[in-house]
Amino acid sequence: HGRCNLIPAQRVCDLSDWKGDEYVMSVTGIVEECVIFGHRMRLTRTVSARIGGKSLRIHDVVTNFGYQPAPFTILYHINAGFPLLSARSQLLLSRASTEPLDAEAVRAGLDNVLRFSDPVPGCAEQVFLHRMIGDARGWASAALVNPDLGPDGLGLYVRFPVAVLPVMAEWKMMGEGDYVLGMEPCNVDLMPRAELRKKGLLPMLAPGAQAELTVEIGILEGPQDIHAFTLALPHAYGGHRPSGGRSSC
Repeated sequence: HGRCNLIPAQRVCDLSDWKGDEYVMSVTGIVEECVIFGHRMRLTRTVSARIGGKSLRIHDVVTNFGYQPAPFTILYHINAGFPLLSARSQLLLSRASTEPLDAEAVRAGLDNVLRFSDPVPGCAEQVFLHRMIGDARGWASAALVNPDLGPDGLGLYVRFPVAVLPVMAEWKMMGEGDYVLGMEPCNVDLMPRAELRKKGLLPMLAPGAQAELTVEIGILEGPQDIHAFTLALPHAYGGHRPSGGRSSC
């Protein structure tokens, strides 16, 4: 969302190279969002992955190259749909707490946050905010797992440093046609900037300051990967397995 989403990247470079015995594919580019007499922000993004690996990393450096403090809000849209998303899927995550963000989420209740259903006619979207906690390295984790895919189950996971991305928004849409789950790390609660500013919660970058963010997206293949991921979640995780087929619409 916002201007940055519509600006083509410049100085795009392929930095792929050998690192020891591993070949790392890497592409970087820069997007600058500037307004005359206003804010000047630069996003330098690098996406990398090892050949033969099961994950990729997004490394962002956000720089305020202007002359006044600038608001800095960021959210990563990571969406999963059918067939990974189904009535048998479950969401695992290292959350400390969860709160509903909209009226539909309040009506659905927190008992169904980690549960999913088949597509439901007329179902409205729901948004929940998860306060995340990190592991020993300070990384938060979330995964959508479907035990019915592949030989023994398949999952999509997201990892990110909780110090800079303390919240994960769960966008849950069980409706027909737009059937999707969003796992969206962000650096602040989902509110309009005016409301964040009024409450003193709007993150700011000082002139010349930088923020570094990393998001890892990967695949869990089979019960061994899924079990290891679950065991690595911090103990505050309060998830449960879905009963299957139950709708919160």
